[in-house]
Amino acid sequence: MGHLFDQEEPTNICGMHVHISGFPDRERAYRNLVYFLPLLALLVINSPVAGNRCYGQSYRWAEAFAIGPLRDDRRYRFQDLIESKRLGTLEIRVFDPVWDLERIRILLECIQAILLADADYPGDIKVYNGLRLKVAREGYIEELRPVYRDLTRLLPVPEDLFRRTPADTVKELWLREGTLATYAALDNAYRNGVLKPRPLRPVKVSWPLMLAGFCGYYLPKMPYNIKKVWSEW
Repeated sequence: MGHLFDQEEPTNICGMHVHISGFPDRERAYRNLVYFLPLLALLVINSPVAGNRCYGQSYRWAEAFAIGPLRDDRRYRFQDLIESKRLGTLEIRVFDPVWDLERIRILLECIQAILLADADYPGDIKVYNGLRLKVAREGYIEELRPVYRDLTRLLPVPEDLFRRTPADTVKELWLREGTLATYAALDNAYRNGVLKPRPLRPVKVSWPLMLAGFCGYYLPKMPYNIKKVWSEW
């Protein structure tokens, strides 16, 4: 999910980035993605609660520091869709992470169909920026219906996947079961594909294990991570 339920921290977020390349017309690819992106985000939108309050569909999309409205400078890093300096790809940064692999598969098929379409869609930055916060709050709004109709001409996708989002499912589970049970259900779904709470064994903080994890995993990767961030900035 994009953000923890019991916190309200725009810097403590998790996203699912999609890098794409190999398309013949970069300008068309960018415009067409901009046109469909508010709709595509609903396939995996999954950040409905922040600060123990129902927010809407995605607190992360609306409030996170690492994404934001589109700019004329496509290489500026902290926006929803960028041209990656490091990889040279178009990088879609708007998507929330989700446990449902079938939805991710459909999302990728939609992106592929859009990139392969022999058509130009009116992907306007101002229109996109005017929609993003409204969709992040309200979900499948009226303005997205013609976008959905255009998408179905490229790929048959059930409309219910946009009407009822992962955020709706998670919010209902949270209201019914509470925070800890919902975390357990999401962990279960991520590991086993079943969105259902399961018993959790008691866990104590172990400082030696935390130090071993930091020294054995994060410390060796630090030079790569620093280089990566520097090249993308």
